[in-house]
Amino acid sequence: MDEANPSLLLSQALENTVDNHRSDWDTFFHERWDELGLNSNELSMRIRAVAEGYIGDVSELKTAKAFPLEDSAKLQNELPEAAHESVVIAEMQQAYCLLGDELAGMMATAEKRLLELLILARKFPRHVATARFLKRVARCFLFGFDVECIVMCRAAIDRTLQERVSDLDCQRMDRDARQQAGGRPKRYGMKARINAGIKVGKISPDVAEKAIAISKAGDDAVHNWPECHVNLIGAIGDTIEILVELGEK
Repeated sequence: MDEANPSLLLSQALENTVDNHRSDWDTFFHERWDELGLNSNELSMRIRAVAEGYIGDVSELKTAKAFPLEDSAKLQNELPEAAHESVVIAEMQQAYCLLGDELAGMMATAEKRLLELLILARKFPRHVATARFLKRVARCFLFGFDVECIVMCRAAIDRTLQERVSDLDCQRMDRDARQQAGGRPKRYGMKARINAGIKVGKISPDVAEKAIAISKAGDDAVHNWPECHVNLIGAIGDTIEILVELGEK
């Protein structure tokens, strides 16, 4: 074992397991293709391409010339019937190995981020709302789902603002709080509730500024481009601070 870097032992063990699994199955299928008189190297490459299509993200699938299932069917049509079942098994084994590669990467990310999360959690008092939030956001943060993490931060703040800063609070601070067409009440978004919360004393200006920053980061992550360019552990800490303050007032 690598005592110099113990934090990555688990991810390295998983990576080694996946590599061994891939090697064993590659050997098995190469022998199978040779028995059937097929070009094992070419067939293995085509099978891997199909498997990569299964694991690829939705945007890649939408822009691909053919979906993986179509590629798989085309491949089987070109091969003798005796090879069909083995090809399907080979595709799935390749897909499992590719998933294993991703899981090893996620585990490495989690091992690097776990201490940050534990240190952060100790900074704040135990609170029902923050405990519920941390339980959900921790998975996103630990395993590298950065966009989902910041969106969850935004959603938690939005939900708490709706609970703690009422429509009546907003209307009191809104000179234009007239009913919309059809008698429907005016809807107040996150920014309006933050501003009203400041004025009615439910959120401090400093914490409100953090809420606005997370709101913008969440909107950018979803609407402008599916990426996250903020300090996530800082955003999680700010979100907890916001939830605690709103819960106490």
